Parts: sequence; C-alpha cells; structure tokens
Amino acid sequence: NLPVVTPECSATEMIHTISKGGLGLIIIAENQQIIGIVTDGDVRRAMEKYRAEFFNIRAIDIATRSPKTIAASQKLIEAEKQMTEHKINSLLVTSDEGALEGVIQLYDIKL
Repeated sequence: NLPVVTPECSATEMIHTISKGGLGLIIIAENQQIIGIVTDGDVRRAMEKYRAEFFNIRAIDIATRSPKTIAASQKLIEAEKQMTEHKINSLLVTSDEGALEGVIQLYDIKL
C-alpha cells in the first residue's frame, strides 16, 4: 500500500495521500515507471511559494524528478550511506528492472 499517485494528482489529493500513507511522502508513477517524489517538506515549501495558487498545482509541478533509489538486493549499509551522503531520509526500493518495490527510511535502519 505505497502512497503512489499520478503526475496530475491535485494539491488536495497530495496532502490526503501523504497523510494517509504515513511515510511523509508520495511517489509519482505512471505505467509502473517512477517519475518523481514529493515529501511533506516539498508541500510546505510549495504552500509558501504559491500561496493562494497552491491548490492549483499538480504533484509533478513540485516533484523531485528521478528520486534516489536503491535496488532491493543492496545491503542496508549501502542505503544508510546513500541517505547520509545525499542528506535525505528516504530511498525508493526498486527491483533490478527498476520497478518500485518499496520505501526505506533512515529510521528503519538499525545498524
């Protein structure tokens, strides 16, 4: 039950899906292809930037395109290293073919 939305997802739906998903993010995908990611921080920054026009934006308008990923076959130490290096809290987990399999977050890792 990953919080996956389409690129055309409305601002209202973004907020609802982020809240419901419990991960602090949504994944933008189409035809099983990862397009981008929007975090709760991205939404807060967009609210400040767009103000009255915020509810006219779509997910793709504020997405980080080509988000950081890690293959499911990789070790946890590699995930922790990548998150620390890029100063991010989440990585999208993919199959060797690039299909979305899950999300790993920094606080999931107990090394």
